[in-house]
Amino acid sequence: MSGDHEHEGGKRKPAYRFSTSVDIDLLKEIVDVCPHSAPHGQTAARWEEVGNNMRRIHGEAISATGCRKRYDDLMAALQKGTLKSLRASGTEEQCSTREQLLQDLAGMVDLITERKRAVKDEKYKKTLKHEVDIQLVKDAVLKGVKRKSKEADADTGDHKRKAADTDVGTVPKGLKRKAADGDTSLSAIPDPQTLQPEPVNGYSGKEPKDMKTSTDDDMGVGGDGGQTPPSQLHSTTSVQEAADIVCAFTAMMENSNKLKMEELAVQKEANDIAQRKLELEELRYLLDKAEREARFALEQRERQGQLEFMHGALETLRALAKSLLPKND
Repeated sequence: MSGDHEHEGGKRKPAYRFSTSVDIDLLKEIVDVCPHSAPHGQTAARWEEVGNNMRRIHGEAISATGCRKRYDDLMAALQKGTLKSLRASGTEEQCSTREQLLQDLAGMVDLITERKRAVKDEKYKKTLKHEVDIQLVKDAVLKGVKRKSKEADADTGDHKRKAADTDVGTVPKGLKRKAADGDTSLSAIPDPQTLQPEPVNGYSGKEPKDMKTSTDDDMGVGGDGGQTPPSQLHSTTSVQEAADIVCAFTAMMENSNKLKMEELAVQKEANDIAQRKLELEELRYLLDKAEREARFALEQRERQGQLEFMHGALETLRALAKSLLPKND
């Protein structure tokens, strides 16, 4: 805002000289607008509003930057105890009013700063707690994923071993016999279509295609003697792991809500104690006020009695003086 400080020729404008009355108006505007309580990023706009209000009162020579600098100088002088040295003009009453406004502003700024710090600490605690909850959920999910991966690898290894054992155990008897005789040529391998199971005790080994034993159904074994596919087992394990994670997360949220309710209860109790303390302070103030009024009334009666006594003594002395004076014939 160079236009507020420079003429058209490039010379700087003389700085505005604040008087005590202007300081009082400035401090009143600061109390009214309260730039210190502005949200983040809006402090400059609040000070600009203070400058606009001051320009409407005392002319265009005042700028928002000058108002802010003057306030900083006054507050620094108040803290150093050199406020009287800034007295350029004004009565003693105006200087007292300015000092009182500065003290009120200092208390208000301290209160606003403390409140912002408390809000910031509360937000930090909430953010930290939220991050801890998220990390717990992540740890639970990663633990479940690792466990599922290990179980899937174990299921795959078991399936491969069972398949290998099945392949080894199902070699045709004719092939075994010819291999034992030393015939390792391709002609020694019989045609699978010509292979027939040998009858055992008159049983040919054939059974209807649609026939399944109840034992197979009960054990989850298929008609070809195979077990439940590993993919189905893996899917069941995944569902169980997801259910465990959801249960763990639900329990964690319930514990978090319980802690929050306990925290709110403690805060409510603290607020009740503060309210009770305020009521007691108010009651003590009323008692002190009544005591002061009673003492004042008693002192007033004592003074009135003393005045009446002195008045009576004066009348007695006057009468005595008249009686002692010689009478003129």
